[in-house]
Amino acid sequence: FRISFYDLDTGPHGRSTEYIIADNGDPSFLLTEDTQLQEKHVQGHLQFLASERGSARDNPHESNALTNLQKQRSVVFAYKDTHSFDLTMGASKGHSPRGFMFALHSALACHDVKAAITTTLTTTTLTTTTLTTTTLTTTTH
Repeated sequence: FRISFYDLDTGPHGRSTEYIIADNGDPSFLLTEDTQLQEKHVQGHLQFLASERGSARDNPHESNALTNLQKQRSVVFAYKDTHSFDLTMGASKGHSPRGFMFALHSALACHDVKAAITTTLTTTTLTTTTLTTTTLTTTTH
């Protein structure tokens, strides 16, 4: 399964820096190529730290409709064959309250795919044929 963390940023002057630590389970992870997060290994644990200032104005409203900036401040942990895991969410010393956003799906790893479903209905009343085309948007993971 996947767990996604969004909006990892700092408060003013680089204080109140948010971080996520994967305390066990050794997950794989997914970042954007132009990520604003710093990856570190601390005492054998995987850690991601914010590097840029943010505010409530740039917080995501929908976890499946992120802006490029919001994607740059996100990380996805993927666990296989795991029944439980431990994480640490925190922020360094500072005066700005910090909020953490996460979801058990991934806006970075999922994408929309358009699939056409075609239905043909033939009626034998003289020469009447009706063709109906329906487009369905699905999300693949």
